[in-house]
Amino acid sequence: MAALNHVIYLFFSILFTIYVGRSLYANGQPFLLECWGNPKVADAVNRCLLIGFYLLNGSFVLLALRFGATGTSLEESLEILSGRVGFVVLVMGVMHFNNLLLCEWARRRRVAKHA
Repeated sequence: MAALNHVIYLFFSILFTIYVGRSLYANGQPFLLECWGNPKVADAVNRCLLIGFYLLNGSFVLLALRFGATGTSLEESLEILSGRVGFVVLVMGVMHFNNLLLCEWARRRRVAKHA
């Protein structure tokens, strides 16, 4: 049961990480262009954010695998699994919000500098 729990957790966490990363990469380009004002810089920042997102979330997913129980019944395993995946999603949301705040800060600095 423990091995199956780990495989399911890894599958959904990695799949979700890839989906969110690709979605943010594809839809974040106009926002980053507005923040940085230069298409080349915006594209480079977008790629760097994607790599950083994958590295941080991938390492977090793998490290979280080591901690906590695995459950002895199907019900316990599903509860633990949903808690782990939910925590990964929460961390992704916090990271995304922090990135938005940093980009907005950069945009305001750029606009104030040119005003």
